[in-house]
Order: sequence, then structure tokens, then C-alpha cells
Amino acid sequence: MLLQRYRCRICSTNWLLELDPLQPEHPDWACLYQASGILDPVSAAHQGTRASTLPSTTGQADAAGGATPEQLRHSLI
Repeated sequence: MLLQRYRCRICSTNWLLELDPLQPEHPDWACLYQASGILDPVSAAHQGTRASTLPSTTGQADAAGGATPEQLRHSLI
């Protein structure tokens, strides 16, 4: 499992990209809100909300390509 962290330049929302090297066509994006990691209490408080996880995208994943509409509203760094 490969984890990459991104932060929106506009709203400072933190995002986590999970990539499985055996299934690179199925990246998973997780919205961490203002939390620095998944174990942060802020992140745990938002679990289960509609925007806490994003649907998987298809194709190669990177900060721009294969992004969902929700991700496109953010400027990831």
C-alpha cells in the first residue's frame, strides 16, 4: 500500500491518496478535513459523513489526472 498526502492550497483541506501497487487502477481518496492523519480526532469526528471519503477513480491517479468532481474543487499540493 502506497500512501500520499495532499493539501488544498485554497481551503487547507488535507487529502490522503491510497494506492495498491497490485491494483493501480483503483486509487482511493480520503478527505481528512483539517486533521493531519487518520488517527487525528478531527478526522475521526468526520468519519461517516458524505464527504469523508470519495469514490474511487479509474485510471492512473495523480494530483490532477483521474480526479473526481469533489477533488477538482480543491487545488492539491
